[in-house]
Amino acid sequence: MIALGSMAVRVPSTLQYAREQAPRELWHEPAFLRTNYYITGAWGAPFGVAAISGPLSRTPETGAETRTPRG
Repeated sequence: MIALGSMAVRVPSTLQYAREQAPRELWHEPAFLRTNYYITGAWGAPFGVAAISGPLSRTPETGAETRTPRG
């Protein structure tokens, strides 16, 4: 959720790492920033889905997981 929140405040979480690797002249280029939004979104989306689906995979009565037993 931090990744998605960082996008909401317009500072993608991958930006600090990208700046460590890229020349300073690229930091304010639209393509550089856009790429970091895409990468942050690619990381944030699966984490967001996992955060939402985790609680949904439990039964309300017992809190047990809804998976069927093997055997």
